[in-house]
Amino acid sequence: MTAPQQKPAPSDDDLLDEALDETFPASDPVQVTPHEKLPPADAPGSDVDDR
Repeated sequence: MTAPQQKPAPSDDDLLDEALDETFPASDPVQVTPHEKLPPADAPGSDVDDR
């Protein structure tokens, strides 16, 4: 697999999405939620820090 760095100037949201994809595979329906709508319980601090 190619690393996310292959993409030209990815945004923080893109990097976060890539990380979530690698951490939580699409086979897990609970974690497929778009990173913009991630509940605080799933990402304590990460969501607040991103904004």
